[in-house]
Amino acid sequence: DIVGKINNMKYFSLATDGSSDRGAKRQLYPVLVRYFDKSLNRIVSEILSIPAINDDSTGQNIFKLLNDEMERFKLKWSQVVCFCSDNAPVMMGKSKGVAAFIAKENNNTIMFGCMCHLIAIAAQRASKKLSITIEDDLLDIMYHLKGSSKRNREFVDIQDACGLDAVGLMSYAPTRWLSLGQCIPRILYN
Repeated sequence: DIVGKINNMKYFSLATDGSSDRGAKRQLYPVLVRYFDKSLNRIVSEILSIPAINDDSTGQNIFKLLNDEMERFKLKWSQVVCFCSDNAPVMMGKSKGVAAFIAKENNNTIMFGCMCHLIAIAAQRASKKLSITIEDDLLDIMYHLKGSSKRNREFVDIQDACGLDAVGLMSYAPTRWLSLGQCIPRILYN
């Protein structure tokens, strides 16, 4: 159904990012397409497929994987108006990145790095200028409460005294950078 819609489009956007499961023997690369759906009168994003690489995740190998998917669904690189991925050199590198290989197929394709990654990097670098380290403070608070049922009861009592709903703090995981955006409001609320 998706392929039928895309084949009737003049243009669509393509995006991918590798899975981060380091223990796996293969790495998954979900292929997302974004296009204007006339029946819905809006832009939609859908997963086209989830192929895997068994070899090294080089720019050339990732491009080959994407190219194989394009051929499998009889899609043309001339239809790809934009390619989006994280900002890693393997993806956006101008000589050996996926973007370089796509540009050889269609030099009009706009290469667009993930804004969420760019904002996270900017915020991380900006936070180094602060006199405190937010990530370390979140971990300290979490482990302080996690290590004692008495401290947890006192925390609930403080929330109750302030008229707040008794909610626990969320666990911050440094390897999951989006968790920072969920933990900070929770700690400020509590």
